[in-house]
Amino acid sequence: MIPTLTLSPLRIAVAAALGLAWLLLLLWRRTTAEHTSPDDTPLVLFASQSGLAERLAQDHARRLGAEARALGSVTPEALKRAREAWFLLSSAGHGEAPDNARAFLPRLAAIRPGDLSGLRYGLLALGDRSYPAFCGFGRQIDAALLARGAAPLFPRVEVDRGAPADLARWRREVGIDPADQWHLTHRSLLTPDAPQEPVFHLSLRPQSPTHWTPGAIADVALMAPDGTPQHRSYSVASLPESGEVALILRQRRGLDGQTGLGSGWLTAGLTVGGSLRLTLRDTPHHAAFERAAEADHPLLLIATGTGLAATLGPLRARMDRPGTAPLWLIHGERQTPFAPLQALEREAPPRLRIDCVLSRGPQPQRLPDWIVDHATALRDFTAQDGATLVISGSRSPGDAILAALKATLAPGQLCQMQAAGRVLTDLY
Repeated sequence: MIPTLTLSPLRIAVAAALGLAWLLLLLWRRTTAEHTSPDDTPLVLFASQSGLAERLAQDHARRLGAEARALGSVTPEALKRAREAWFLLSSAGHGEAPDNARAFLPRLAAIRPGDLSGLRYGLLALGDRSYPAFCGFGRQIDAALLARGAAPLFPRVEVDRGAPADLARWRREVGIDPADQWHLTHRSLLTPDAPQEPVFHLSLRPQSPTHWTPGAIADVALMAPDGTPQHRSYSVASLPESGEVALILRQRRGLDGQTGLGSGWLTAGLTVGGSLRLTLRDTPHHAAFERAAEADHPLLLIATGTGLAATLGPLRARMDRPGTAPLWLIHGERQTPFAPLQALEREAPPRLRIDCVLSRGPQPQRLPDWIVDHATALRDFTAQDGATLVISGSRSPGDAILAALKATLAPGQLCQMQAAGRVLTDLY
């Protein structure tokens, strides 16, 4: 007979209590490990007022393979576990925390001094210098992190109203695209007699050696006042042998009197020695310039205003190559010949002709009228085998020049050149 096993209520209760205690111990060990084990995934945290800090955080998180999170969502335990954290923080009002970050302040205050000794961090503070407490929230968080033992990767970067130069410093600190970093080495006024919409010559030097093709386009990274990333494109007036990108810019103003986003910053806002992000690409006409140079075809370049920049690179490249084909540069400006044009005249070879037409000079004349007056010379030049025509500058003057050439050249000649791909326009 098999004996019957009986369990008293006391034994059952003891067994259940021991089992429950064992489960609680396992859960406690797991929770403790989660809260104390270092986390190698970087934290990317933002406190955003207008959206700029959030956009910058998302970009930075993508580069790190992490996720951007609102500062108010992070816990003290997560901060203690982290080895690396990035704070991109806007300030609200008079230096207060933005709405999505207010919950973080009491959490950070609860962390004891020394508890963040394993954390290294970078901090970007966004603000407006017109307020007394400039970047107040970012400075407050920076001080609190230091007080709790965290170590900064570099000094706090402060940005005034999305200033591109300040953001360039941040990009430099975090090691973004070092090949795209350039510095303004020189800026000079080309039109001292024309205070309205002055024209400037800029020289930019790359952080590392860079090559570009004649007539290349420089795309300059900018940040709009609302934090939206933008760019402006400008023709490069120099060759890579010079070691510097030369730009010719007119400082534009809108109907409200404010300078343009790109021209205002490059001609006045960016200090000499300041940095910017810039990328270079070939002009769409690069292949056509190369074909004309290899075949030693005549080259006629007609530019208005700052459109001169688009012609100087290809023209200098042709001057540096062997050849006998004639070259002709015609530049239309308002009051004063640009210094780069005068420098080119001093070194021009015999085969290069240069004409400067001033619409408000001592003998004012519009460039389309000048073209009509020189019809015979222009007809003879463009009638040469393979002659290539380049027109660059603002759209309205460019259209007027094309209309004048169509009326001046032999019937059908301009259309034939266009059909053969020998009329190159760079109008903006």
